[in-house]
Amino acid sequence: MSLPRMRFTVQRMMFAVAVLGTFLAGIIPGVPSFPLFRRAREYRHQAFGHALIERNWVEEAEALSPGGPKWTTLLQRGYPADYMQRKVARARRFVLHEAQLKRKYERAASRPWLPVAPDPPDPK
Repeated sequence: MSLPRMRFTVQRMMFAVAVLGTFLAGIIPGVPSFPLFRRAREYRHQAFGHALIERNWVEEAEALSPGGPKWTTLLQRGYPADYMQRKVARARRFVLHEAQLKRKYERAASRPWLPVAPDPPDPK
């Protein structure tokens, strides 16, 4: 007994195209576009990490600014004012650096198919 022959109908062809489209869209892991979703998630994670570091540097700059709690404590311990101003300037450079990295990775997360430039060196 032979199997009945399958006919190619429009409905079956549409189903085949839908299955192929599901694979190509990256819904099923292991297909070419799935790494883009993973890469975007990694970039969002890096952007979040740089946002946290930026916030820490903002708090550090505020604490070291004149009138801040670290400013008065370090002055009472004998640190010169010009040393404190250099520390504030350094903290502000790191704030700008981390903000730049945060924006870079937010942009990369929204366009994971584009290449990402290497991170610039940390400021001195």
